[in-house]
Amino acid sequence: MACEAFIEYRPQAATRRIINQANAIIAQYLDQGLKLTLRQLFYQFVARALLENVFRNYKRLGWIVASARDGGLIDWGAMEDRTREVHTHSAWDDPSAMIRTAAYSYAENLWRNQRYRPEVWIEKSALLGVVEGVCDEWRVPYFATVGNSSQTLLHEAGRRFADYLDQGLIALVLHFADHDPNGIDMTRDVRERLAFYTRADIEVRRIALTMEQVSTRRRRTSPRKPIPATPLTSSNSAQPIAGNWTRCRRPSSTI
Repeated sequence: MACEAFIEYRPQAATRRIINQANAIIAQYLDQGLKLTLRQLFYQFVARALLENVFRNYKRLGWIVASARDGGLIDWGAMEDRTREVHTHSAWDDPSAMIRTAAYSYAENLWRNQRYRPEVWIEKSALLGVVEGVCDEWRVPYFATVGNSSQTLLHEAGRRFADYLDQGLIALVLHFADHDPNGIDMTRDVRERLAFYTRADIEVRRIALTMEQVSTRRRRTSPRKPIPATPLTSSNSAQPIAGNWTRCRRPSSTI
């Protein structure tokens, strides 16, 4: 897909500069075969100290990007919305076309003779594209918990993992979440509730983010989401919480 103009858009110099910066960031990720969401793009602006991480800047960037796309200044195929999709129906011109499709989609079970049954669970749907490539390559199930996992998903996982255990297999969850109070607690929540519905302990291995990773990369602290410029505090204390990092700000190659 390419740029397509629906309106005549002539941004001022300051806005044009933001559009150019956005296109540079987008191009960097497209070179890796990745598309950004608006939130991911915003966090890249924050990580590069191009914008302050406050809600008004997030809204302003959204307006600029929308106008630039309508005005033919940002490629329509360069960004994506993972929260909304059109459900279509498969159809073929003739039976032979369906057979060719089936042949193309044929894939053997790489884990058939393996003891482990890993799954990748990631906190944010916006980051599914980051793990999608390697998970598809090795045919590892993956999904976004979108915050804390729902009761339904955990129950389904519990039944799935219980079946693995009955076969003498080892179930394993590779968990990705932000290094903030909520994100750290999500790993505990998954571990405890998954054990409850599986009726057995399941290893939940936290892959990211960890304090060691944050210290190594020396990322600056930042609120997890674009919010008003006020300190983030705990529910039990008026003191600001230190050490809030988000994976959206990390380069995809790092993740």
